[in-house]
Amino acid sequence: MFGCLGISEIDEAFNVLLRLAQAKKFLIKGKKKCVESSSPLLGLNPFLDSKNILRIGGRISNADFDYDKKHSIILPKDHPLTINIMCDEHRKLLHCGPQQLLFIIRQKYWPLGGRTSARKIVHKCIDCFKAKPKTCEYIMGNLPSERLSQAFPFSYVGCDYAGSFYLKDSKSRKPGIVKAWICIFVCMVTKAVHIELTTELTTQAFFACFRRFIARRGKPNTIISDNGTQFVGSNNELLSFFKENNDQINRHFTDKRIIWKFIPPKAPNFGGIWEACVKSTKHHLKRVISGLKIFRPYCAK
Repeated sequence: MFGCLGISEIDEAFNVLLRLAQAKKFLIKGKKKCVESSSPLLGLNPFLDSKNILRIGGRISNADFDYDKKHSIILPKDHPLTINIMCDEHRKLLHCGPQQLLFIIRQKYWPLGGRTSARKIVHKCIDCFKAKPKTCEYIMGNLPSERLSQAFPFSYVGCDYAGSFYLKDSKSRKPGIVKAWICIFVCMVTKAVHIELTTELTTQAFFACFRRFIARRGKPNTIISDNGTQFVGSNNELLSFFKENNDQINRHFTDKRIIWKFIPPKAPNFGGIWEACVKSTKHHLKRVISGLKIFRPYCAK
């Protein structure tokens, strides 16, 4: 006959391919109803149907399902026919994941090692890789010397701001609402945290927080921060103060000078220790702040 192939002809050709694939992997020559004693099929209770295709057995023959679903066709592991069937289903399902692919395949077929094969199909799919590429994971750099030194608490300090929050400026019936920020000082050695409240992001406001911190924790040797304007301004004022009062400082406060270090610009990952403290502070503050009358019951940003 000439012309397009009919459905019955396509089905018969596909059944021939299935029989050839199964005969190559499972069936003993000359014995259609037997399998090798070491075959993994023995746990599936296999049998040959009327078309000499190997199917799985089971106890659900009386279930109201399709015959292919009750007795799925067994596919050999890593066979080209098995791979082609799974790849075709993967494309028809619009490049689904391995779990969905295996579920759909098992509606008619039972591939041995199907979970592993489904993962390989999805992993080797070029379209799936382009849609969700795996980025490179960079090796983290060495810790700074301040993180590895033995020193008293708050000898090496990291500093950062958290916020903003909304603060009531009085206890009257209609108080004014002002913005406030939290200035966090974290010990680079012990990871102890000191928290100060400020209502401005200015150098003078930071100096007030810094004086309160020194009065409570003592004068640090080194302060590390990002490149915030209030931090740069504070550093410049400290340098000018040291220059103007150099003789007096040398006589009385030589051992108490403060070294200010800045991390590289636009590199917040260099300040991971105080960024983690900011996260922890916000985590606890947002859960406790609703019970405090002086704060608004929410936090901005």
